[in-house]
Amino acid sequence: MHFTKIIYRIGIFISLLILFSDCKKLTEEKYGIKVRLIYPHINKGVSGINYEIIETKEKFSITGDLFQKFESKVVKSGVLSNSTNYQIIEFIGKKRKGKYGYSVNFDFSSLNELDEVYATNIGLGNGAIDHAYCNEANTFDIYVLTTVKNLTIHYKNINFFNETDSFRHKSAILERKIYKERKNEIDFENMNWNNFSYLQGIVDYSKVSESFNAGHWVVKWEATRNGIITTGLDTILIKDDNQTIELEW
Repeated sequence: MHFTKIIYRIGIFISLLILFSDCKKLTEEKYGIKVRLIYPHINKGVSGINYEIIETKEKFSITGDLFQKFESKVVKSGVLSNSTNYQIIEFIGKKRKGKYGYSVNFDFSSLNELDEVYATNIGLGNGAIDHAYCNEANTFDIYVLTTVKNLTIHYKNINFFNETDSFRHKSAILERKIYKERKNEIDFENMNWNNFSYLQGIVDYSKVSESFNAGHWVVKWEATRNGIITTGLDTILIKDDNQTIELEW
C-alpha cells in the first residue's frame, strides 16, 4: 500500500509538470539593443560603465504561487566603449514570450558622486528589453551631467552711471531641463530657475564656487541705469575646472 501511494504521488507530480509546462521546443533568437552614453555638454563618450543583460525565467513551483516564482541570471556582461555613437549589444535569448524576459542594468558607480544621470526612455536599473531587434524600445540614450571645480564668476558693471545702478540675474541649466523633463523644445519662461541675485552701484568682484554643475547655463538678467531697464538672455557653457566666466553689464 505504501509503495502504491508513492507511485500515485509520483504520477500526480508528473501530471502537474505536464499540465503546467509548455512542451513547445524552446527556440533561440538574436536580441539587440542600442546604447549611447555621453556627456552632452561637451559631446564626449563616458568611459568605464559596466552593463549586464539579465534573463528572468518563470520558475515552476509545486506549492504556493505557481506562476509568481522567478529566477534570474546574467547572460552577458561587458563595458560600454567610450564613444558618442550608438553601441549595439547583441546576445542570444529564448524566444518564448511570457516565460522568459530580458533587461539591461548599467553600473554608474564609477562616476563622480555629484554627477547626475538622465535617460530619455528608460527607468535606470529596470531597462526592459523588447523582443524586436534594436527597435525604438531597445534604444537607450543616457546622459551624464558632471561637475567642475573652482568656477570663478567675475561680475562687473562696465557702464557705471551712479549708485542707483542695479543688476539682477537668475540662471538655469539647459541640459537638466531637456533630459530630466524629457522635452525637445525649451520653454525659457518655465525653466527651473535659481532665485534672483541682486547687485547695486559700482560692481567689480569675483565669486568662486568649489563645485558647480557643468553644462549650458541660461542666464536671464536685468540692468537698470538712470531709470532705463535693459534685459537679456545669455547662454554660457561651463565645462572645465578652474574656468572663469565674465558677467558684465
